[in-house]
Amino acid sequence: MTRRLPFWLWGSGLVLGTAVLPACGSVTAVPPALADSMVTDHVVSGVRVIHRRTVGSEVVSVRLYLLGGSSQLTRETAGIEALLVHAAALGGERSLARTGARAILDLEPDWTVLGFMGLRQDFDSAWSIFAERVTNPTLSAATIDRARNQLISAAQRRYSQPDLRIAQLVGALAFDSHPYSLDPWGTEASLKRITAADVRAYAAEQLVTSRMLLVVVGDLPDREVSSRVAATIGALPAGTYRSEVPPPVPQHRYRWHVENRPLPTNYILCYFAGPRPTDGDDYYAFRVATALLSNRIEFAVREQQSLSYAAYAPYRDGAVPVGGFYASTPNPGRVIRLMRRALVALPWTPDSVPYWVWDRFLDGFTLQEYQRRLTSDAQAETLGRAQILFGDYRAADEYVAHIRGVSKGEVARVAKEHMLDFECGYLGDTTLMRGEW
Repeated sequence: MTRRLPFWLWGSGLVLGTAVLPACGSVTAVPPALADSMVTDHVVSGVRVIHRRTVGSEVVSVRLYLLGGSSQLTRETAGIEALLVHAAALGGERSLARTGARAILDLEPDWTVLGFMGLRQDFDSAWSIFAERVTNPTLSAATIDRARNQLISAAQRRYSQPDLRIAQLVGALAFDSHPYSLDPWGTEASLKRITAADVRAYAAEQLVTSRMLLVVVGDLPDREVSSRVAATIGALPAGTYRSEVPPPVPQHRYRWHVENRPLPTNYILCYFAGPRPTDGDDYYAFRVATALLSNRIEFAVREQQSLSYAAYAPYRDGAVPVGGFYASTPNPGRVIRLMRRALVALPWTPDSVPYWVWDRFLDGFTLQEYQRRLTSDAQAETLGRAQILFGDYRAADEYVAHIRGVSKGEVARVAKEHMLDFECGYLGDTTLMRGEW
């Protein structure tokens, strides 16, 4: 079972650690990790199923997306879906681990994912246990209380560990009145308030096929996948779920949320919201701009000055992408100045970055993207995200081509439009900022 850090702590995935950008050979000849001819897309008993058959692969990845994410929650019910899926994973006599499979469980602002990854030879037994947890989860009061205690302990750590605390500080306040302000894993107060009856009622209402997207990657015949779906999760009620794009993230002109603490290390986290995936070229330009910013922050703060073990521009993909900058440091005043300079150093004009540097950067991005898609689980995740965010799994293959088509002028324009209105959190000794607010 995997548990990820809150999205605003995620790295950009492209911190390259050189003064400018790495020189690497052209990778345009690398074949796409996903090929349309290998993928089928159809509806089975009300469940949207995307299946990529990877002939010869011994590994199968199954990801079931429950759509909606934090948009399904309120401040009073934050964590109810986490309680449901966590209790379902704890309940029952059979364990996925006994089949050799690894459980997948993750809650993000835009969706919940549950599934498994295992060997082809164990697929039948693993699917049987997985499907039982979805269609007939064990939701006894004892199981829900056990799940609640574990989630409350995790919530307490998010408010006591500095890295997680600043994420909560910025996430709760900066996403003012937006669904993203709600922690899908729940708060200590909301988890204590939710009853076992609430969880069972939520399961009856929300475990419906209209909320589901199933992605399967592995060497399985399509008919086998379809028959398994029809006989299990496809038998669930259809429900009335309708997908809605979250509203824009509120924009505030450079605000700080400060918590004074006597810590040996101080924490800075800022965020800015970007264009939606449906906004065309701007979405890809924003992704490139955030990666460039991450590169420059790491070089300026970590490599040149040795002021931080972790300094980068986090990036979280989603219906509303979010970027920003982050650092933990004993010298926050100096670091925030370097971060501002890194932002100013973006290619605001086409001539500010040599063409060969730009070309090598895009080569590096392309190579990393292909490397990221080498595993079955990464391919399943890529297909699922593309289907949800773009409405078409084929956008997964088109992603790299769009990235390589981004111009320096587009990066400059998007940076000016989306990266100058940001909101920051600070956790640590405020006297060390020396007026750098």
